[in-house]
Amino acid sequence: MEHKIGINLTLFSLVYVIALFLELIFNREFLAGVIPIGMIANTPVVERAFSIMFVIGAVAFGMVLIMQPILLGSAAYIGKLNRPGKILLWTSLYLSILLDLVHVIYGVNNTSFDPPALFSLVYVLILISAMLFIITYLRKWILLLLLIPDFLAYGTLIGNWLIQIMNSSVFGSITAICGELMSYSVLVVGAGFLIYAIKRGISVKLMIPFVVLAIVVGTMVYTNAIPGLGIMIGVVFPYIFGILGVRNWMPPLIFAIGIMGLGSAFLLYKKDPALSLSCFTLLFGSLIFDSVSTTVYLLIPLTAVAIQPLFGTILEGQGLKGDR
Repeated sequence: MEHKIGINLTLFSLVYVIALFLELIFNREFLAGVIPIGMIANTPVVERAFSIMFVIGAVAFGMVLIMQPILLGSAAYIGKLNRPGKILLWTSLYLSILLDLVHVIYGVNNTSFDPPALFSLVYVLILISAMLFIITYLRKWILLLLLIPDFLAYGTLIGNWLIQIMNSSVFGSITAICGELMSYSVLVVGAGFLIYAIKRGISVKLMIPFVVLAIVVGTMVYTNAIPGLGIMIGVVFPYIFGILGVRNWMPPLIFAIGIMGLGSAFLLYKKDPALSLSCFTLLFGSLIFDSVSTTVYLLIPLTAVAIQPLFGTILEGQGLKGDR
């Protein structure tokens, strides 16, 4: 029975990661590309392609919206966690559901809905606390490194809310510093994870195709070999991932490290499926979150962390020992 539950949870987590990837490509990428492409070529063929993309993106977003609370609830209920971790997970889940219900009552298309700044601040601090408690309890320290860009993204929001709460622009420095550091943190964290994955024993030979792809695309962007590629990598790519503070020389490097990070996470799956899925979740997630009224993106980092205790329970049920 436990083995069957483990298989179902593993498949569920995989489907969640796939849905997150589809949401990235067909929802956020769609939103970033539909206006400029539509202005260049507004033809029936383009319109039909956009219609298909819109449907796929909407379904993927809906799947992520539904699956995240299930994953968090499962981790809080059966996950290998201590009591404070479970309490923080349940609190995060209940507050997220409350926000989503209020948003539905106000109207899902009501862009003016925004919770009070103090509530938003407390909510995000609870999310961060839950992540830190889980990581500390499981001693999965690599996740602290991987979450640095997300913590900086939360910092940009916290700075804005403190300005509203304290009615003082001095807290704008928090937002500015976090925004400036974000792009550098993506580069450092990506390189750090690549080194970690190699030390964990992933095949360097199997990484060669990802390295070659990264070098080829980076060279093509710098030399402007394909018109439009530079705009896609330099503007659209950082935009859909919500990376602030990007300098002109950064996009090809961020793309290259992203490709190699994707390859590392893929090759790491056999050795540590939980960490691999957590990495995929963070890679396909978004760093800047539009508002607290849309909890989907805010919950992505916590969901990535919650996968760890969930898989800890699966491994324990199968008589295996997870690798920390």
